[in-house]
Amino acid sequence: MSRNPRTKQIISSDNLDWIVRERITTEKRIELEELKVIESQHLLDAERAERKRIQREVYLDIYPVSKLEDYDHRILRYQSEIQSANKEIDYYHKYLEHLRVQERMELEKERLLEAEQVRFPKILHAYVSPVKGTITQVLKENFEVALESDVIMSVHKPTNLFIKAFYDQEDLHHLKEGDVVDVLFPDGTKSYGVLQRFYFATYELPEEFQKKYEPTTRSIVADITPIDQLELDKWKAFYKLNVHVTKALF
Repeated sequence: MSRNPRTKQIISSDNLDWIVRERITTEKRIELEELKVIESQHLLDAERAERKRIQREVYLDIYPVSKLEDYDHRILRYQSEIQSANKEIDYYHKYLEHLRVQERMELEKERLLEAEQVRFPKILHAYVSPVKGTITQVLKENFEVALESDVIMSVHKPTNLFIKAFYDQEDLHHLKEGDVVDVLFPDGTKSYGVLQRFYFATYELPEEFQKKYEPTTRSIVADITPIDQLELDKWKAFYKLNVHVTKALF
């Protein structure tokens, strides 16, 4: 099968790594073929020397002439192996030069591209989220590479906002649906809410509210909703945060 090193040229910068790997592989192939030539040449020289010795003994009628045929066959085989290896080396050298030309072209393209980026730096464009909401978690650092399938950040889209409040069971007679309560967020923001509904079954107090080394506390749970749209807008900035809820007795 004939081979032509001038096959399809790869001149894309994306393939520079491939070209470098192919060049290194080709250089290794040349080294292996050169080792084959050296080995075959040693065997050929040894076979020729042995043939000369046998030939002298044939002249003396110690061996028949047919004794030389085995040596002639081996000598032809080693000569053929050397010739074939030299052809491979010649092909690989041509292919290697082709790769070196392609590599220089790629490096020149990268140099021009870098120079172009210095002259005309790219303008950063903001990514517009397809949904409105509050960022609750950022999973990547600035300039960190991310796959297309990676989650970059979590955006909370607040709907049906409410606060789940826990009351001691003995406080139930001070509370009723429709009561207005004061809400204090962790950053000091004050707001107002309305006791919307009660769950009259008792629930275990969340772990963060339980006192250690004391029996599990069970409380009455109530949902508190914003008193109006103005308060709702305040609540949208908070997500899964502890708040302090109070209600005046008089």
